[in-house]
Amino acid sequence: MWILHSIFTLTKADNYFIENQGQWNSQVLFLTRLKNVDIWITKNGIIYDFYQNTPKIHPDDQEKPMKFQRTLFDRKGHIVEWKFMNANTPQQNLKVKEKSFVHHYYIGNNSQNWKSNVKLYEEVILKNVYKGIDLRCYFDNGQFRYDFVVNPYADYQQIAIQVTGSNDIQLIQNEPIIQTSLGLIRWKDLKVYQENSMISAKWNLEKNILRYQVGNYDKTKILVID
Repeated sequence: MWILHSIFTLTKADNYFIENQGQWNSQVLFLTRLKNVDIWITKNGIIYDFYQNTPKIHPDDQEKPMKFQRTLFDRKGHIVEWKFMNANTPQQNLKVKEKSFVHHYYIGNNSQNWKSNVKLYEEVILKNVYKGIDLRCYFDNGQFRYDFVVNPYADYQQIAIQVTGSNDIQLIQNEPIIQTSLGLIRWKDLKVYQENSMISAKWNLEKNILRYQVGNYDKTKILVID
């Protein structure tokens, strides 16, 4: 789980992942939009597009009565990418709990580029992001979360996350703290478990690369890094 301090509530009442069926760049697999952040799940990792909209009155309406004033928004943003280093391009995506509604994208004048009936899902699983390791993306009480699912005998130490776009990154009390122009982002609640047993774990940070360090566990069983 991650929290952007003091600025945003990064939740939304109805959460879903929008499948890329050609309406976006081919590197994109799925997109979810929460309040004040767009999260792009790509072939290379996860991109967080944080933004803040500040309302202002249209310059031509300054002298008009309030009910006739139009509101504009100044948008300020900051993009942080979590790139999975030396990862595989997912060859298969499992899409879970399809929503009962769809999106349509009628962009531009060329109807051949329009996309209709784009499907939405509550959960997606990217298979074999690393050898024997899947990436599960889902929502927990409105918060975006992801798990690395380490299958039996796979090596979790393959996982290395390069953080780009941040002004600074530190590791404080086993929580990555990322500085942006909009505030501090704190990744919290690192949990690693097998079935119902918690496994000791911590982050390691070298320059801008994050890795996991996990205690003793049963390599014949699935390990979940949450």
